Amino acid sequence: MSRPTSLSQVEQALTIVFENVRRLHLSQDGGICGVYTRDEEYIPFAAPLAPARTKHPLPVAETMSQVERGIRDALQDLLCKCHAALRGGYFRRVESGWLRSWPLQLCLKSAELQNTLHTRNALVQCCLVGRKKPLKMLRSLHYKLLEELTASSRSETHDWWQRKKLHDLLIVEMNARDVIGRLCQRRELHGLESFEWVSQLHSHLNPTTRRCTVNVIDVRFRYGYECKRSTEPMLLTPASEKTRLATVCSIRAGQIPALLGTAGASCGRRVLLDSLSQSLGVFLLTLECQDDRDDHGGLQSEAVLRMIAGMRRLGGWLALAGLERVSSTVLTRIVNGVWRTSPEPVVTGVGDHRSRAGRFQLFMLTASCVPSHEITGTLDRTAYRPVIFTPVDRMKVLEGWLWLENFDHCAHIAKLAGLFLDHMKLREPGLADRGLFSLRRFRQIFENVPPREHTSPRDLDTEMKTFAV
Repeated sequence: MSRPTSLSQVEQALTIVFENVRRLHLSQDGGICGVYTRDEEYIPFAAPLAPARTKHPLPVAETMSQVERGIRDALQDLLCKCHAALRGGYFRRVESGWLRSWPLQLCLKSAELQNTLHTRNALVQCCLVGRKKPLKMLRSLHYKLLEELTASSRSETHDWWQRKKLHDLLIVEMNARDVIGRLCQRRELHGLESFEWVSQLHSHLNPTTRRCTVNVIDVRFRYGYECKRSTEPMLLTPASEKTRLATVCSIRAGQIPALLGTAGASCGRRVLLDSLSQSLGVFLLTLECQDDRDDHGGLQSEAVLRMIAGMRRLGGWLALAGLERVSSTVLTRIVNGVWRTSPEPVVTGVGDHRSRAGRFQLFMLTASCVPSHEITGTLDRTAYRPVIFTPVDRMKVLEGWLWLENFDHCAHIAKLAGLFLDHMKLREPGLADRGLFSLRRFRQIFENVPPREHTSPRDLDTEMKTFAV
């Protein structure tokens, strides 16, 4: 990009500047007529760009801006034509040659816009007639379309690129099927204001201007937590979010989540379970497992089985902490007891409310995340789903808090704060044991100390003294 007159040098930077542009299509006089996508599909410009001048060449930024405007205008015009062609042969996309004639991204966006238009019209008709019949008719038509596309994708007469287009198109249509299905399952429809409709609405086609409008949200959210309650739950970090999603997926799949982590991360695992149980309104009980190497495994397993049976009747959650202290024999007896116990409804005595045992869930907590550990190797993956907890990156969390509180030099202050915490923990280990220098405690410092305006690097020591006080 340092040589604006050489388009070959500019082409090498196209993959960095643009997401789906590989090379330019040049005319004989050196003008830019269009671009080729990553899949070698050609996007022609409405008006070719003038060739580069030799005496007074344009800056490279201006050249790339012209290319970007040409791509945007070309895609807007081609999208209208592609969408019009789709409406002409909606159920004959493969036979009419529509899928082969247009680039992949235009086909996917046209199908998405058409699904949005059909669903919007069905919602309006449902509000007018007061029934879900228009939406159910659209669902049946969509099932018919999916069957035809599936049959076309299994045919061996198409080349690999058309099969790739069909597979991507099937994903778009299945997403539309899920949206229509969720709308049909609602007891009451609120028309175009339904949450299931508004939450998935990414773009729509303006019927007047025939332009595609994309819904973009440009806001700045304040750093928060996973849920709101009286006591602060686990920090919202990428690591905690992955473990939360993995735990929820294992619960929905009917598996036992095995929360694996180090000994110092046990608090994070318990806070995660507390957060999930309070958000779902489920009673959670954590049971510490004892060492069974002194021939007490039978007594311990019987006690755990009685606890499991009781929690199942209550419809609560049971977490067995310290799984590494349990032998594989006791673990097998516990799992077999879980699967043998059948859920039974229990009348609570408050009106007609019934607490069903189907809400029961068993969790395993172990302080070992090493793959070669005996516990990890003996877990039955059909019954368990290992969820590995990783330690939180403290410096990144501190830097994020400082940035949200409008501090300058966030990275440097976070590094100094980390050194300060390490030094205090070395001098006073008892303070660290009582949790006085945890991330949650340290967050209160950032909230209570007002930031300086236009601070310089010289003032960093002064700010750290203020933090220390």
